Amino acid sequence: MESIRYEPSPPSSIDPADLGRYTYDELQRIRDALVSIIEGSGTMLDISRGIIPGQSQINKFGFAPDFDTGDNEITIWDGADDGNADKMVYTYSTTADITDIVSSSASDTFEVEVQGLDTDYNQVTQTKTLTGTTSVALDTALIRVFRMKNNSGTTAVGKIQCGVGSTTTSFSTANLRAEIAIGREQTLMSIYTVPNGKTAYMTGWYFYTAGTSRSADYNITVMARPSGGVFQIKHHGSILDGASNEISHKYIPYPSFTEKTDIESRAQITAVGVTAAGISAGFDLILVDNA
Repeated sequence: MESIRYEPSPPSSIDPADLGRYTYDELQRIRDALVSIIEGSGTMLDISRGIIPGQSQINKFGFAPDFDTGDNEITIWDGADDGNADKMVYTYSTTADITDIVSSSASDTFEVEVQGLDTDYNQVTQTKTLTGTTSVALDTALIRVFRMKNNSGTTAVGKIQCGVGSTTTSFSTANLRAEIAIGREQTLMSIYTVPNGKTAYMTGWYFYTAGTSRSADYNITVMARPSGGVFQIKHHGSILDGASNEISHKYIPYPSFTEKTDIESRAQITAVGVTAAGISAGFDLILVDNA
């Protein structure tokens, strides 16, 4: 392992007023060096290659392009796309009632992959062929869905949704669980639930302001809810008007999340009168099989 050279004493000429900044910069340099050593050791690449038994990686990323101060706190996912305040904070199913997929266009008749968890929280990946605006039942009903993608070589014409029960054209606000917006070809939802028999380790997260309005103050949080519990803040930060439009964090060591824990990214605009604002967010996880 490459050694880290560190001089613990600041220059004798440093202004006392700058000492705090010097200390912060030195700590950041040490952290960056440690991250470089860990990520460059081959471990992360080997996990991605699938050659470390019992370990895998998850990258969750989402985008909420249209919300304002009236929407208060939101989950970063495609369901926030049209600015409907009732759809801002994600709704989780309490039973395996997620059963169907549908398109808003009769032209969409291609294969869609759906990733989620069954009634026992075991991970399930299934593919179904759309039949336009008439919903198609999944082979396995789900209690969670956290990713969908277009598996075909055909571009989607309509909005593709997954939700509770059968429907025509689209799901109601209460029944919507996942959505592929037009032009994206896969879901953008910074939401994940740890499967049964797994422990998740979060290596880092990020938030970026986006959309047509970036001149706003954003409170951002990483939230987690253990099975049978309530959502708790696991990290909090702010992106301020006129400052950098990005905030991220790398963990050393990694915090852990037990099986069946729901994890999501949330944001809130605090500036007055902001409209058509948006934000993207994501987090990275290593999944490890429980002994």
